[in-house]
Amino acid sequence: MGRGGSLPRRNYFLPGLPCTNFRKMPSLYWIGIALALVATAFCIGKSAAKPRKSSQPLENVSSFAVLTHEIRTPLALVAGAAELLQEESTGPLNSAQSQLVQTICDNSSRTIALAESFLTFEKVRAKDFSPSFETVDLRSLIRDSARALRNINDRPILLTDDTEPLQVEADPALLRAVVWNLANNALRHSGGRAAIEISSHASHACAYIEVTDFGAGITPHSQRELFTAFSSPASEDGSYGLGLAIVAQIVALHGGNVRVDSTPSGGTLFQVEIPRRQK
Repeated sequence: MGRGGSLPRRNYFLPGLPCTNFRKMPSLYWIGIALALVATAFCIGKSAAKPRKSSQPLENVSSFAVLTHEIRTPLALVAGAAELLQEESTGPLNSAQSQLVQTICDNSSRTIALAESFLTFEKVRAKDFSPSFETVDLRSLIRDSARALRNINDRPILLTDDTEPLQVEADPALLRAVVWNLANNALRHSGGRAAIEISSHASHACAYIEVTDFGAGITPHSQRELFTAFSSPASEDGSYGLGLAIVAQIVALHGGNVRVDSTPSGGTLFQVEIPRRQK
């Protein structure tokens, strides 16, 4: 320690920056702290979602759900603070600082999304959980979901729906999660800037949601475990397949089915079938 018990003056290293003295650049200290918090939370989430054998029980996931719930609030605070830094509310940033802040924003958003997926997965697989059914205009719900997705993606999302309302009895929040997860999955696998398509139609008894991408397709072997949580390695964007597992759970709670039609290099179509009236 220095004279009088004070801490020594040291230079610290952050990736992408030269050796840095935080006493001269205090804003970088908080950027570094935020990066460390996001990285720690993301690593915790990744360890919880580590691929496992299908015979391995999921009981331990519940303890991660508790942890996930606890870290969600500090993660949201980190994300909010990073947005303020990005807007230069606390003063101008140089190029290196801007890159670090962008890293915080991107990865805090990914980690929050992963946390939300864990919590949704735990909720819908609980034995005592019951959906809150009400009359829902499926086509309006799809349009709202597509609009929200367009706000965070610059990829084309095509709707091939009729404008006539399509009424179903469903839990609107859960049904929105079905559309959101299927569309996100399609966007991840459509390749390049290719569009995805979302459509709906109905018979007298059932309603159908179809989400199509024009990517590389899915092999028959991979299709067998598509809807099993944590059954496959992470994709390039860090996804562990929770989205499709959530879709399968929600559709089952509605008394429906999920089908996939895909061939290698031929794109993929996911079809959700749910009864229009709940018993």
